[in-house]
Amino acid sequence: MDNYSLNSSKTQLTQKGYGYYRNYDFLDDDEETRVTHIISITAKNDGTYSYVVDWERWGESWITLDLDIETN
Repeated sequence: MDNYSLNSSKTQLTQKGYGYYRNYDFLDDDEETRVTHIISITAKNDGTYSYVVDWERWGESWITLDLDIETN
């Protein structure tokens, strides 16, 4: 499955990424920690870009999970 699309005027290219992670050995081996990520970035033919990041975290010690996004 391709995770990219080009708009009809061919001025924007969008790439999407998805991730799902599960861990059973964070602190308590009987508890699960989970996180999902959805990231979409659109490159434009004028040299600019935009992006959207959405993520969810739950389970054991979910509050300690952090997501940093760097662009350049």
